Amino acid sequence: MRSDAEIHALIAQHLAATGRHAGWDTANPYTLRHLAEHANVSGTIDEIAGDTDYLSAATPAELIEALRAHPNPPTPALMYRRARHQMGDPHLT
Repeated sequence: MRSDAEIHALIAQHLAATGRHAGWDTANPYTLRHLAEHANVSGTIDEIAGDTDYLSAATPAELIEALRAHPNPPTPALMYRRARHQMGDPHLT
């Protein structure tokens, strides 16, 4: 039986692959909203946190929540976290 982290890793891998293949700007809304959560739970968030195309398309609130748990995010994700207050959503601060 697989652990929760393994299941979330498989989901994150699938969502990331389909998002990259289709193009993040046309990715499924579920992918843009939940990929960061699945990647965070599985410990694979580094694989998407450095992808600037993903960061620009992801749903900000869910992405910020997942990145808060990341102790040492890649530079693009760190810049995203620092700029969140400029994104127009007061819930992102």
